[in-house]
Amino acid sequence: MGETHPTGIGVDATGGPVIDPTANVISLTEAAVKRLDDLRDAESRRVNELREAESRRIDEQAALRAEYADKLAVAEAKRIDAIRAVDVNAVAVASQRQSDQATVLANQVVQSAEALRSLVATTAAAQQQASQQITGALSDRISQLEKSSYEGAGKGTGAKNLWAILAVAIGLLATLFMVAIAVGGVIVAVAK
Repeated sequence: MGETHPTGIGVDATGGPVIDPTANVISLTEAAVKRLDDLRDAESRRVNELREAESRRIDEQAALRAEYADKLAVAEAKRIDAIRAVDVNAVAVASQRQSDQATVLANQVVQSAEALRSLVATTAAAQQQASQQITGALSDRISQLEKSSYEGAGKGTGAKNLWAILAVAIGLLATLFMVAIAVGGVIVAVAK
């Protein structure tokens, strides 16, 4: 009939009692889990420390860049101010030179106008004097002609002399008229 199996504590191949591995497996599993948790915590701390170090490095670089940018901005502002100062000085010098040149030119124009006025006045006075002399000479000659005509100095000789003197007088009057026109033209040109 059938065999019966004994009940009770089991035995191993050597005949010793069989030890239940459950407690040992549980303790090894708990130790492994603790080890994994410790490794995970260590890795998390390491990653956090790396992140914090990288964050500090980035913050330090940003601070250095900001400080350098501020210094660069100040230096650039000083450079631009220096350029502007040079430009302002150059404009002032150029303005002063133009003002000096304008003053010199104005003085030259005044002197030139005075010289022309003086020349015109001198020329007009000389022409007036010459005109008076010519008029006086013509008047004397005409008076002499009239006198000789009244005295009856001879028909043939007096008439010839009269026509010659009249021709000379007309030529002198034409010359005097041309000189007066020329002087008038110069006076009008200077007056403008």
